[in-house]
Amino acid sequence: MKVWAFEWCDSVYESAFGMVSLHVSCAGAYWAMRERLLAEWTERRESDIRYGKNRYGVLCHQAWRVRCIEVAP
Repeated sequence: MKVWAFEWCDSVYESAFGMVSLHVSCAGAYWAMRERLLAEWTERRESDIRYGKNRYGVLCHQAWRVRCIEVAP
């Protein structure tokens, strides 16, 4: 059986990918990634507006991915 993992890396220079969620379909995993990415971007953007522009771009050093994992029944 195949499941799709949505994974996120907070800093491409210092950490590894961590699993955020598992999904039955690839589309479900990409939908979860999209929702999380939009929420994170909105939160960071509002923080930049409220407290001053960050030196780096919004979500500049992060990485996101969806990958297929084979699970034994």
